[in-house]
Amino acid sequence: MVVEREAAEYDSIFVLMAKSDEDEDDDDDEVNFLDVQINLKYYSQNKLVSLANVFIDSYHNLINDKNILTGELGEVEHERDDLLVVVINLKETIEDLKNEKDVLIEKIEKVEHERDDLLVVVVDLKETIEELKRDNISIKDSIENCMNSLKGKEVVSEAHLKLENELKNVKLSLCAELERNRQLQEDLRRVKNEVDNL
Repeated sequence: MVVEREAAEYDSIFVLMAKSDEDEDDDDDEVNFLDVQINLKYYSQNKLVSLANVFIDSYHNLINDKNILTGELGEVEHERDDLLVVVINLKETIEDLKNEKDVLIEKIEKVEHERDDLLVVVVDLKETIEELKRDNISIKDSIENCMNSLKGKEVVSEAHLKLENELKNVKLSLCAELERNRQLQEDLRRVKNEVDNL
């Protein structure tokens, strides 16, 4: 294939040479590489000079083409190097984002676990409140019975104060747990949004 390609290149050079010879000799014969190889010794001096000029011009053209292609190759290699830097930076960015995603997933799991724990605490507190309400009803009944006696007033007053204090403590604890639950739900929503935005 290389020989055929070289022969084709030489044939095109000889066609140019033949055209220049037509101007001088009005010769209609087409010149090709095989003709030059076979008939080289029969060519006239003008034809040989013309052939040499065509070869020299072709050589200079090929040198110019080589220089242009070398310059273009340098530019392409520079662009390739720039693209390689971009690819490396993108790979590092992707790796960083994957690491951030993994950290955020761990945070989500932790927040969800804490939320589940808080839900258990809230359920327990609700049950405690219901028990206290039932106890309060029975204490109220006891208070009414005690109020019928003078001695009962002191017992009712102490039991009532004790019950109010316990109820106040349970309400404070419930409010604190509900606030913590609300904050954890906000954190969970924020973290999920961050993960979705990745």
